[in-house]
Amino acid sequence: MSQYRFIHLRTILRFTGIVTLILAGLMLIPTIYAFLEDERNEAAFAFSAISAFALGITLFLAGEKNNDGMNKRDGFITIVFTWITISICGGLPFVLSGATDNFGDAVFESIAGFATNGLSILNFERIPYSVLLWRGIIEWVGGIGIIIFIMSFIPFFKTPQAKIFFFDRSDETIGNIKTTVSGTARRLISIYTGFTLLLFIILFTQGMQIKEALLYTLSTMSTSGFSPLNGNVSALSSGALSTIAVFMFLAGSNLYLIYFAIKLHFNKILKNDEFKWYFLSILVPLIALFTQYSFTQGVVGNGKLAGETLFNIISIITTTGFYIAQDIPFLSSFWWLVFFLLMFLGSAAASSGGGINVFRQAILLRSARRYFLSILHPKAIYKVRFNKVDLDENNVSRVMGFLLIFLLVYVLGILMLTIGGHGFQDSLAMSVAFLSNTGNAVRLLINDLNMADIHWYDKFTFALMMLFGRLHIIPLLLVLSPIFWKK
Repeated sequence: MSQYRFIHLRTILRFTGIVTLILAGLMLIPTIYAFLEDERNEAAFAFSAISAFALGITLFLAGEKNNDGMNKRDGFITIVFTWITISICGGLPFVLSGATDNFGDAVFESIAGFATNGLSILNFERIPYSVLLWRGIIEWVGGIGIIIFIMSFIPFFKTPQAKIFFFDRSDETIGNIKTTVSGTARRLISIYTGFTLLLFIILFTQGMQIKEALLYTLSTMSTSGFSPLNGNVSALSSGALSTIAVFMFLAGSNLYLIYFAIKLHFNKILKNDEFKWYFLSILVPLIALFTQYSFTQGVVGNGKLAGETLFNIISIITTTGFYIAQDIPFLSSFWWLVFFLLMFLGSAAASSGGGINVFRQAILLRSARRYFLSILHPKAIYKVRFNKVDLDENNVSRVMGFLLIFLLVYVLGILMLTIGGHGFQDSLAMSVAFLSNTGNAVRLLINDLNMADIHWYDKFTFALMMLFGRLHIIPLLLVLSPIFWKK
């Protein structure tokens, strides 16, 4: 056992216990709603809350405070262990309320919620609103990141060691807010919550019912795209669609840059490389699609189609997954290919979106440019720059390593889906939809996707891909690696 002393197990248990206790507190919201609305399933939520509280207090008491903080191994174990724990606890309300037929389905739905994936196996025709509300709550918490959410409240995160939980962030991508890690987390939470309240108010004033407005608000800000219509928002008013599109763009943006905007430091935004790439990742596909459409159809302008396409592009880039129904195969295979490729890209760092993210895209292309320049000028030294900062080789290699592993996991997903009997083209689309957590937008590429009838093997594959995607692949792979456990 001596080789494992470098892991502060009791500190990990204490932290996970705190997270579970907070999750138990959140369960009280649908409990109270179900009681007030006489839905007759408040007991299911109450028992779930009590069970989560009992587990949380047990883990908390079994743990201990470590004044020395956590090391990197502690951080990665905490991330994985916390996600497994909340996924199990978060599934209790689904199975106890009868929304799912078994506990396995309930855990799948919980993972999808926390991973902000709008694809769901729930039967919307027979479940009460309190269950939908719980799904919305866990995806909202998952959107900002459960770890970052907890950072706002725990004093430990005032220490420098807490930066291990920002393993996928860097000053080159987000800028530098000079405060403690917990202070940074509180700023992110404040912005995220503020936009959530603002979006809810706007949707309500535009004529949505309170319940509907709340669900669309939680799904938009978390970039989950969950809705009782399986992500199809074609029936919403043009005003609501425009509002949702704007807030999807904001939710997929770097929250640090929004912080600078609130501080009226617009110059930092306009000069930020990530924001430029993020904006171009939406504009360039739109221009490409309509250039092809005009060339093949002989139609120069189509305002309705342009609006629908822009909405879908924003939704896919931000990995939200809402979509306006378009007959993509009818338009052309080129449109199918563009929407498919967009599912890989993802949004900005420090956002609620998933995917590869803008920073890594930029580093990939700039590294390719450096490679070609080095061939032309072998004796010259070229650096990869981002936001006018020369990145060291360690940062660049980490990006390249992540992209390679992302591709390998994606291919593994295709292999597992084809083994399960899915067609090759459908497997291509579904693998990236679950790995990037784009969710319901994959229905633009697959016409007959019925989540209610999927096999247990598919549920396992989808859940694994969602976990890999939401945890940015690296923590889960590290914890599963034998090398990780060697001192």
